[in-house]
Amino acid sequence: MAPLIDPHFNLDGNHHSVPKFYLRQWANKNQLVKVETIEDSRISFKSPHSLTSLRNFYTATFSDGRRDSSAEHIMSLLENDACRVINNLNDRPVAWPLNDYDRGKLCAFTAYQATRVSKYRSALVATLQHRALALGLNLEPEAIDDTNLHIQGIAAVSDSYTLDLMHQDMGIFVCPENLLITSDNPVIRNLAYPDTSRPLSTAFPLRATLIPLSPTTLLVFFGDERVNCDKPFHLSEEAAIHLNELQRINAASALYLVSDA
Repeated sequence: MAPLIDPHFNLDGNHHSVPKFYLRQWANKNQLVKVETIEDSRISFKSPHSLTSLRNFYTATFSDGRRDSSAEHIMSLLENDACRVINNLNDRPVAWPLNDYDRGKLCAFTAYQATRVSKYRSALVATLQHRALALGLNLEPEAIDDTNLHIQGIAAVSDSYTLDLMHQDMGIFVCPENLLITSDNPVIRNLAYPDTSRPLSTAFPLRATLIPLSPTTLLVFFGDERVNCDKPFHLSEEAAIHLNELQRINAASALYLVSDA
């Protein structure tokens, strides 16, 4: 992402790696999200404003000391575009199928959401270290400017991913079981394990991309499979439970669940 050297984009503060409008879909009547920590299964209730909030997460710092938060501004624009579309899809009956304009907004939101999170930043650092080791170098994590590395790569990777999603069939599923999301990344990519050809979930095609839009609405990009998506699908209870189990297994920090309490 090319930095915008402009003092108006020095937006120091707390940046959300998962948007507040999205997290509100999991909030109860008191506008609180049920949070379950992975380490000790502790339950708490927190506001969407406090979740996934990281200090200056999208603020790049240059060698001369200048700071640039244009990445945070761009994320906000993407969120504004997607918010209306997602809210419409969470209504009943579902407003489906989408026109090309709204479809493009959802593709961009999903792609950027997959790459904007801290889990992706950590993966970039690990990849850089692995490449350094292949060259006989020992690159310590503290020697890597992970913030600038991440920010500079978000747009290129996300724009490419957006184009990939645009060429895939997109379907919406209405779910009987409340879906949870992880604090790490709400976007699920159904890739094969490194040592086998078995996909993460057999309920969806290999290379499918999934993102819950609410506890009862799931958006699916079908990868290489051609699927007639003119009407909403109904996700089976078994598939919904299986998806939640996979989320629990792969979560690193916490789970966000819906609750009436």
